[in-house]
Amino acid sequence: MPAEDFWQPVYNAFDPWKRLWGEKLDTFFVEREHSPLRPLTAQFRPGRDVQKTLLVGHRGSGKSSELLKLVRNIGEDFSTVWFDANLNLNIFTANQVELLFLIGVAVYRVAEQEDLHPKKQNLDLLIDCLQTLVREQTQQTDFVLDAGRLMTNVICFGLPAIIGATAGPAAGAGVAALTALARELAQEAFSLGLRKEEVAHLEVEPRIWDIARAVNLIIADVEQKAGKPVLMVVDGLDRLEPDPARDIFVNSQVLSLPNCRVIYVTPIALYYSPDFAQTRQQFAMAEFPNVKLHERNTPGTLYKAGMKTMREVARRRLRALGYEPEMVITRNSLNLLAVMSGGVMREMVSLMREAIVQAEVAGETRITLRAARAAVYKLRRQYAAGLRWENYQQLKAFWDTGTLPQGEIGNTFLRNNYILIQANDTVWPEVHPNVRPLLERISLRPPTCSQDSPAGNSGDRERRRRTWNLEPLRH
Repeated sequence: MPAEDFWQPVYNAFDPWKRLWGEKLDTFFVEREHSPLRPLTAQFRPGRDVQKTLLVGHRGSGKSSELLKLVRNIGEDFSTVWFDANLNLNIFTANQVELLFLIGVAVYRVAEQEDLHPKKQNLDLLIDCLQTLVREQTQQTDFVLDAGRLMTNVICFGLPAIIGATAGPAAGAGVAALTALARELAQEAFSLGLRKEEVAHLEVEPRIWDIARAVNLIIADVEQKAGKPVLMVVDGLDRLEPDPARDIFVNSQVLSLPNCRVIYVTPIALYYSPDFAQTRQQFAMAEFPNVKLHERNTPGTLYKAGMKTMREVARRRLRALGYEPEMVITRNSLNLLAVMSGGVMREMVSLMREAIVQAEVAGETRITLRAARAAVYKLRRQYAAGLRWENYQQLKAFWDTGTLPQGEIGNTFLRNNYILIQANDTVWPEVHPNVRPLLERISLRPPTCSQDSPAGNSGDRERRRRTWNLEPLRH
């Protein structure tokens, strides 16, 4: 069999951007230590008080998969609504008024999909409240929402679509197709086109409470007709840009207004910001750590349970194709990819996919250390591409002191996984294992050029080579 034919199904099984909808959730999901699943299951039992929770973790850490598993475990007890803010809002300009409005629309839309026949007058009231608010406060007297287009474009799902209960694998495939379509139609994301100052002014107006009341009328109607409480999962808010994320989570009270059980996926950088303290007082917090690969004080000693979890991510996908993992990837190669993933689920899947490509290009039908290292080096080069000279200094200072950089640069390092938050009995930050070699091989003395020539002479080039220690990034 040609190498490309052998690798085709394996390559497709390692898609770092595909969520585990439907039967894939049962096949691919790997349970981990320190998961919030069990605590959330207990906290969200139907007979307990309404709870609003912020779920905090790194991008790609596996939050969506864990939430899908939670919904699969407890969703039958609720009228479940899955809403992905990343697919419905503009991540650069999203605001709290739009989010509150779309939460109400999503609950109504899912109730329609499940033939609960929600009261249309509640949706009409919600739309009218938003139109009135915008008209009065922005002087856009002709502002009108296209309700038909709104209902067509909003991307949200109920429990049958999430778990594939209505049509087996086809339901999960349908969800994946809609998700892909939504990404292609990003320009259709809902936006009122308001300036930040206008949104801040809107929120203090009484009409924002009118919108909240209309949202809660929809929720109450759906709960009465379903005979179950509403459980709302708002995913994708961790992808918001820093300014709108801060306005929504720190400077606003809007997330507390929907009268239902709700889980908001929250940007990790905000969680470690000093001004997040007030938000912590208003919501239950669920920390979602990466998979721990070593203890805090023994980075050179691998943690067996964490390594087993990361290896199992690859093994389950290979066994689903009928392959014994050892026939597809050597143990040392799998260990290398697991360590260099940093315990981040998406990076583990990404590294596997890149190693598959490297093996195929070499005409091999097994991932060896050569292919695994090539995958690691490629990801390391991508990390290096995002760093400027001062960033190396800031990362090295963090590495030496353990103190997170303050301000926007610290947020950037957390958002983009240059710094990972690890947890067991305590919480600690560390440099991503695939970034550490960049710091080890680069001196922190700034490079210099000759004053005689912009390019410098051969002696200058040699001094720069020694200063930056320009060894290939594959080491």
